Formats: sequence, structure tokens, C-alpha cells
Amino acid sequence: MNQMSVIEQVMLKGNLSVLSPQQKIEYYAKTCESLGLNPLTKPFEYINLNGKEVLYATKGCTEQLRQVHGVSIKIVDKQKFDDVIS
Repeated sequence: MNQMSVIEQVMLKGNLSVLSPQQKIEYYAKTCESLGLNPLTKPFEYINLNGKEVLYATKGCTEQLRQVHGVSIKIVDKQKFDDVIS
């Protein structure tokens, strides 16, 4: 597969299976770096989804992103509508 085909598969189709092991490591590290995540905590996993190999954000990833961006998960208001609390 030529370089342009690899770029098309990764960037336009989101299929990482065409990358070599070394390229996958670099892609993973660059993704973590761009999001401000620590790659040593394994914030992503490679999974097969709809016939493509993709990065899947783990709970650890969401927790790191929550901390990086100061997002709180504390409930500050409760409302009850027809026996449903929201």
C-alpha cells in the first residue's frame, strides 16, 4: 500500500489497521500529546469496530480529559418530574 493510500485510510476513513506497529505507537503517542493525556496510563485501546481498527477511549481517558478541562461530575441540582429525577 502506498503512502497516500495509508494516509487516506487513517485520516479520511479512520482505519488504523493499515499502520505498522511502529506507526501505531507514534499515532497513539501523538494523539495523547495533542489531547494532553499521559500515554503511560493507557487512555486508549485499539479495537475493531465496523470493520475498522480504531482507538477507543477508555474510562481512564475520560477521567484524564475531565481533569484537564476542569469538568465536574458533581450533581448540583435535582429536579423531579412525574416520578423521574433529573
